[in-house]
Amino acid sequence: MNYLILQHPGHNRVYYNTAAPIALAELTIAVKKLSVVCQEPDIILLENIRYLSFETDRELTEDDLLLLSRLSFVFAMYILEKQPDKKVLIPIKKVDYEYVDSKISSLLKYKGKTNELFTKTMINVAVLSSTFDPREKIQMLDPVAGKGTTLFEGTVYGYDAFGIEIESKSVSEAVLFFKKYLE
Repeated sequence: MNYLILQHPGHNRVYYNTAAPIALAELTIAVKKLSVVCQEPDIILLENIRYLSFETDRELTEDDLLLLSRLSFVFAMYILEKQPDKKVLIPIKKVDYEYVDSKISSLLKYKGKTNELFTKTMINVAVLSSTFDPREKIQMLDPVAGKGTTLFEGTVYGYDAFGIEIESKSVSEAVLFFKKYLE
């Protein structure tokens, strides 16, 4: 089966052209965790629209779709059906995985903030490169937590996210923001 993933339009809005190879690297790591055999993922253009693509030996399972739905760059997923005179994209529903709304880490704006989608990419690469099951509750530590972008992204996944930060003002602002958000 042929699958296509449309990259989120806000995925690294500053470096959009370099975001595709980063997304491809994240997908390449992720497909190794799927229950199906996958051919090497690639970047393709279809009607001048960029997609990440991969082929499998059979249909993806619900667990496979959950894993793919959690990737940082996924905006929409499709099955590519080739017909004699045209190509048809059949939408695939993304699986809801959010413990808290994923917008949480994009709401708090400040100078020097790490891009939340890049942070999510780094979390995914770390977890998918390990022996951890990304669906399980993982304990995650950010040793330079700042105002908590990594902690908030970990919370979206339902992970136990811990942070260390020596700047007390940053910690206070992060705690205040999180309390207000939860209210």
